[in-house]
Amino acid sequence: MKKSFRALGLFVAIAALGLVACGEDAAPAAAPAAAPAAKAAPTVGPTSTPVVIIEKGDDTVVVATPIPTTAPTPIPAKSREPRGTLRVVDNVGCECFHLRFNPGFYNRLISDPMVGWDWAKDGPTTEAILSKWAYEENTDGSVDWVWTIKPNVQFAKGWGTLTSTDVKATFLAHLRPGTVNGNRKYFARWYGSDAKNLDDSDPLVLKIHQPEKANFVEQFRVLSFEEGRTLRPFPKAYEDKVGDKEFDINPVYAGAYELTSQQRGYDMVLTAVEDHYRVVPGFKTIQFFKVLDTATKIAMLRTGQIDIGTVPGKLAKDVQSAGVKLMVSKNSVEPFINFGGLYPSNPNYDPNFPWTTATPLEGKAVQVRKALNYAIDRKAIVEKILFGFGEPIYIGFSFLSPTANDGGPPPWWNDAWKPYPYDPALARQILADAGYPNCFEWNQWHITGQIYGPDIGEAVASNWEKELGCKINRRTGEYRPGLRGMLINQKTDGWTYLFEGSPIARPQRYACLHGGPTYQVIMHSTLSFFTELCSKSDKMLDPAKVVEIERQIGDWEYKTFNVAAVVSVHQVYGVGPNVKSYTPMPKKNNLGNLEFAMPA
Repeated sequence: MKKSFRALGLFVAIAALGLVACGEDAAPAAAPAAAPAAKAAPTVGPTSTPVVIIEKGDDTVVVATPIPTTAPTPIPAKSREPRGTLRVVDNVGCECFHLRFNPGFYNRLISDPMVGWDWAKDGPTTEAILSKWAYEENTDGSVDWVWTIKPNVQFAKGWGTLTSTDVKATFLAHLRPGTVNGNRKYFARWYGSDAKNLDDSDPLVLKIHQPEKANFVEQFRVLSFEEGRTLRPFPKAYEDKVGDKEFDINPVYAGAYELTSQQRGYDMVLTAVEDHYRVVPGFKTIQFFKVLDTATKIAMLRTGQIDIGTVPGKLAKDVQSAGVKLMVSKNSVEPFINFGGLYPSNPNYDPNFPWTTATPLEGKAVQVRKALNYAIDRKAIVEKILFGFGEPIYIGFSFLSPTANDGGPPPWWNDAWKPYPYDPALARQILADAGYPNCFEWNQWHITGQIYGPDIGEAVASNWEKELGCKINRRTGEYRPGLRGMLINQKTDGWTYLFEGSPIARPQRYACLHGGPTYQVIMHSTLSFFTELCSKSDKMLDPAKVVEIERQIGDWEYKTFNVAAVVSVHQVYGVGPNVKSYTPMPKKNNLGNLEFAMPA
């Protein structure tokens, strides 16, 4: 059976049929001198028509741009050149650039992925390197793919035209020892970690033999704009010449910008590729500043030292009063409380804690977790901590809410999932019936550096202490190496922790990566339904069947209270007067789509 795809094409049709019914405080450095004049521009991203969001309870108006269903659609460009410098602040993570070393979101600008992405339909488009793709299923369960590459996609700095050989080399680089890219397993699944399954005999066609079927949406997600670490080809000739360590300092990709300079721990400067095949960037240069202190970042926004930066909801009015526009990316972060120690498949599993027990999916353990869920005042957290920039949620791991899809339910939603009540009296009764009339004592970890996590964690802990009489010992510490090591070793017994889940995509992505399948590396639990259901959906080519399994996972989560989902955060961005238009990337808590930002 052979299937061919162009843009979202048949992918959407199939889904529809199945669903009918690290910082410094120094002042910014001067922008670098402009590069030579641009060539004729092929495409440009559009400006957006603002919509108005009114904060509940007062008359403050927040200006935002509509959430796009995909990257802004290119339109024919008028004769123009990129101009000016866009200065932005965000957490630039490891400040590394080789794909093997798990680069941050900034890598989206200097590199292009294989496919674009439609965030509303959650599927691939042809807005990137591939012009089309097709597959044929074989009787032995394997799949043969044909990827067709757009002609004349150029690498930066004169390193030639992108070919199938470069894509193959990028795949194979992730087999080297020391690779830490979080998507490496998904890359390897495409070709079974065997170079013989990658045929690059045609420069513009890569033929891939995939030994086993894989989830259609998720295997394309790791080829898309979703992250800076998705499959983004580099020139084999250049990497062969300089090696991966030198490449990590002086990268070459096929993105809309190229790296011009970097001062680790301070800034990086990117320069526009003016004859890029996909988009003519609006700004000539982009200067990223690494500023971790929120107060410093807000001061830089207010005084015009930077043009775009993320803003906590509680400071939105303060920033807006200085003449800075506010824009919103809905459902960008999902803070949830995880109940530690739920690793029943681990030989060292401790069944002697109130929310674990020998039967963690039934009986007293479920009742304890239910009571704790019923004692969380989610609406107050949205109003008092998020200042209205968010909404309550009740099922963890990217299930979101019945209004998360442009006001309607996402495809996997089940109308039977009603909001949990905030009912302290009922919670106390449930806890007493489970044998804990005065609650009990445990530890709770709050991760430093998160914008909302510590505040939300404290609010939930206070609810439990005030309403149920629990005793909670707080600890504030870094994710690495502290909490992360506990998760890897599955030693979170007697702990809860507030975790900011992201990126938010869909349940299959988060629940089946970190939720609980025993075959993953870092999981919040190993409850049996995750392994049973995710092992099926991980190999599904039919998107409609994936949705069916996602609903089953949601049913289990809803009735077993495996986590205490709290809120979905809508990320706020401050945009200064030097920017005429900017549309944030959907469901992200960092800066995306900057190549489409237009100067005033």
